Amino acid sequence: MPPFGPPDIAKFKARGDVPGLIEARGRQRDSAVRQAAATGAESAR
Repeated sequence: MPPFGPPDIAKFKARGDVPGLIEARGRQRDSAVRQAAATGAESAR
């Protein structure tokens, strides 16, 4: 993930990048990003 801002969860979901979603969920302080990443990881399975 780039250090320039929050990750683009929509791109991760579109690519089916589950490892990226999991990493985004674990490293972000923003609860909205963590929630979106968790939801995206569940739907990508």
